[in-house]
Amino acid sequence: MSTLSVETLYNPDLSNMSYQHWQAIQNISVSVPILSVTNFTATTIDATTINVTNLNYPDLSNMSYQHWQAIQNVSIPHVALYRSLSANISIDNAPSAVVFDVVGISNDSFATFSGSRIYAARPTTFNLDYTFQFFNQGGGGSGDLVTIWIAKNGTSIPYSAAQIHVPTNGRDVSYSGGMYIPMLSGQYVELFWTTENASAVYVHTESASGVIPAIPSVKCEIHQL
Repeated sequence: MSTLSVETLYNPDLSNMSYQHWQAIQNISVSVPILSVTNFTATTIDATTINVTNLNYPDLSNMSYQHWQAIQNVSIPHVALYRSLSANISIDNAPSAVVFDVVGISNDSFATFSGSRIYAARPTTFNLDYTFQFFNQGGGGSGDLVTIWIAKNGTSIPYSAAQIHVPTNGRDVSYSGGMYIPMLSGQYVELFWTTENASAVYVHTESASGVIPAIPSVKCEIHQL
């Protein structure tokens, strides 16, 4: 035969499919049922021309970015930044922006950084997570309170702050936090910290030792939502 005509080929409506379902099917072959076939008499397809009519695609107009990521088999854009050096502040309660010096991993250009600023390259929402490691060396001053917060375009974000105590006991104290931050192209965020005892408390890093990897003083991981 020379022509195979296929009519009324339907795909399912996947517009409301969850992200987990997309993940489940992204690496699975799917056979689409043919509901109506005309002019097909051979036991094997030996056609030089195939005519397909009434092909109905699902409505994907409201599909989220994560869903598109899933069906393209592409991971969600993410970046990890680290500060590999210890740092202190010179004056009690003076705000100090974290300056990153290492890019741990990045699979997309949705976020770039320069010094302490992490820029959005396109309109998006940052899912920002961070971890600080502090040390109180003692030997002067008073107090052990540390405050951490996030700023956007130079303005502190409401309810982004946290406070912890770093006692003088020769041990590191870590704190982790995070926030969802809507961003426009060109806007930037920064991580800040301060302490009431600048002479004793600082962000602290440890070098690698044997099988134990290096510990950054601050790390920041951002995923695009």
